[in-house]
This record gives sequence, structure tokens and C-alpha cells, in this order.
Amino acid sequence: MGIDDQFSSLNKAGRITRTLIELERRLGPDAFRIVDHWEADFHAIGIAKPGDERMLAYFAVGDADNSYYLEIETSPAANSDLPYAVAGRFQNLTFDELVKHIARYLNDALQ
Repeated sequence: MGIDDQFSSLNKAGRITRTLIELERRLGPDAFRIVDHWEADFHAIGIAKPGDERMLAYFAVGDADNSYYLEIETSPAANSDLPYAVAGRFQNLTFDELVKHIARYLNDALQ
């Protein structure tokens, strides 16, 4: 399922949509699945490896400077009260840096 199929219910800022399209172009049409736990946030979205949502890459667009914020979330430790654990947090990323981190996350999610 490509991004076009997943867009039907999205209500996100144009930059999020363009970022998803470019991520799909660079990583492949089946590289990730949109997991939108932040429907009310028009400037952020989550993606996960298809069939495995234990790890989630949540990214948000910066203001006017074309930067990105990225947080990698995983299943929490058994003794945690939180619904997830933060495995990585990155600020002020360029698009190329965002792609690099997400590609690494997706590869880790395969193992």
C-alpha cells in the first residue's frame, strides 16, 4: 500500500504530505505505514514498519526553517507505566538527516 492509499483520511499540513511522498520515493513504496496517533497535530505524524508497530518514528516539521524533529519510540520496559519508551530524539534535522535516521530505524525494525 503506497502513500496515496494512506492519504485518504489524512488532514495534515502540506509539508508533512510532501515529506511523506519524498520519504516513499527514497525508501520505497512499502517501506513504512502511516500511524497517526496525532490526528489533531497538523504538523506531525508517525510512521512504522508495515506489520510491526512496536517501533514508531514520529516526526514533526519545524517552523519556517525547513527543519524536522524526530523521535523514535519503542515498546516500553515491562515495569514501565508509560505506553512507549524513547529510543532516540533528534532536533533541527535536515530532510536528508531525517531520511537517514528513519532508514536506520526501519532497518532495525526488520531485525
